[in-house]
Amino acid sequence: TNAAYAQQSAWPMSRGSGSCTPTPVYDQFAQDYDASSAGAFSGGAVGGAVGPVSAINFGQMSSYRSNIFGAPGSVAMSPQSSQGWMQTGEMVDGRPARSPTYRTDSNMHLRRDGIRKKNARFEIPAERTLSNIDQLIAQSTNEDEIKELKQQKRLLRNRQAALDSRQRKKLHTEKLEEEKKQFTTVITDLEEALHNMKIREGELLREKAEWLSTQQQYSQWIEGLRMEKDELIRVHTLESAELRKKNNILRETMEK
Repeated sequence: TNAAYAQQSAWPMSRGSGSCTPTPVYDQFAQDYDASSAGAFSGGAVGGAVGPVSAINFGQMSSYRSNIFGAPGSVAMSPQSSQGWMQTGEMVDGRPARSPTYRTDSNMHLRRDGIRKKNARFEIPAERTLSNIDQLIAQSTNEDEIKELKQQKRLLRNRQAALDSRQRKKLHTEKLEEEKKQFTTVITDLEEALHNMKIREGELLREKAEWLSTQQQYSQWIEGLRMEKDELIRVHTLESAELRKKNNILRETMEK
């Protein structure tokens, strides 16, 4: 058994860590180790149960450790924090940098005016119209010509639809303009009538004020006449009483 262990080659060292989290590095030990220092471990176990073990080159292990764990004094990071690691500028921005080749607009997206210009450049013979293009398609035997005629038919329909739409818009615009003129005339007439009514209202208010003034004058004159009447009645009553008194005195004198 001891011979079998003695003939075993050097134990392979794993190049990867058994944990996703890097182990903190302690700088108390020197970077370079003496390969001969491993001789203490080359002997067997107590009692000679285990044969000699191959020495481990700690110089290579130190360089491998430095590549994995970085420079001395670095701070170990957890998997959660290492996943979000980025440069300082990107960390401040907080948004992923967009690729310069990324485009939001699809290449298949075409502007309507571009299609219209393309259709406008597509020449159609004057003798081909919507009234006879179906007959031309039925009479044609060439597949390319039929395809071209169908394309021209579709384009003629689009042009006719656009023409009808523009005509409807034109008629609708003319109708709106005519209605606007009519409404403008009605509004002008109403404003003029309102102005005349305001003038008439002012005249009526002035006439009312004049009538009130005249009524007040007549009321004062009537009040004066009533006072004169009362005065005449009072004077007439006094005079009548005086005359009766004198008449009685004369009668008594005549009787004596």
